[in-house]
Amino acid sequence: MIEANELRLGNLLVWNPKLSNPQITLLPMMVEVAVIAQDKIGYTPFQLEQRVEPFEDDLIVKMETIFKSKGEFEPVILTNDILEQSGFILNNGAYQLKGFYPQIFSRGKIWFASLVPGSMEIELRYLHQLQNLYHTLSGEELEIVL
Repeated sequence: MIEANELRLGNLLVWNPKLSNPQITLLPMMVEVAVIAQDKIGYTPFQLEQRVEPFEDDLIVKMETIFKSKGEFEPVILTNDILEQSGFILNNGAYQLKGFYPQIFSRGKIWFASLVPGSMEIELRYLHQLQNLYHTLSGEELEIVL
């Protein structure tokens, strides 16, 4: 289970209702964290387009935040594809992002961010960890196009 102190608003997770009730037939889906509470996470579906036909009275349609138990969420495992969809480019065995120093590289299934050449490394297993590191070091959100 993901702990609330690991998350920030905007992190991407997978909502998987089968984690709390195996009989449920709903498929897991990628979501964006909108609210973090002690025992629940509020989310909105990730990259869901909100297409609304214009009305005479110009109504604004807002996407509702859905709340679920923390036990229904799982992290998105960091992969080559996710790094590439986040703008990282493979260069000499490590992924680099223009304007962002830490290089991201793997040893088996575990990823690391090299903060200082040849010394300090941070272990990354999940996308939300990369999002948090990027935000901490750059002050901006990591653009992800999945």
